[in-house]
Amino acid sequence: MDASQMTEADAALLRARLHIRGGRRRFQRGMWADGIVSLYDALQHAMRWYVSLPEHRARLGMTGGEDLGDDRAVWRILVHGGVLDHSFDFDEFEALVGQAVGEGSFQCDADAVMRQIEKAMTALEVMPFDEAALPREKPGAL
Repeated sequence: MDASQMTEADAALLRARLHIRGGRRRFQRGMWADGIVSLYDALQHAMRWYVSLPEHRARLGMTGGEDLGDDRAVWRILVHGGVLDHSFDFDEFEALVGQAVGEGSFQCDADAVMRQIEKAMTALEVMPFDEAALPREKPGAL
């Protein structure tokens, strides 16, 4: 894989998919905090990828003045545009990430989190994807 040949949008999509895979693997190993952080990164990059595509920007009525570095602002754009709904609570997920980062003995309902992330990622057109098409995981990456 030659990352220098990728557009910024392609890189964001790839990163989102890699971190979905990584978050899932970390959950399978009981690495709750690392899994949540990986999935948050995946969500950030999935949202950035979605709003970076001209056809999506036009459909969302984006003018170019939006602060795309603000995850909450991007979330609001996507909810207002009907891409995402409130069934995935962004505030709750952010709070969960804060707990994961701040607590030493963090645990969560990984199955419930994955269901919600997968629903959001499907709406963002990041999922489904063929994991075999992703670069191979490096041994010891977890």
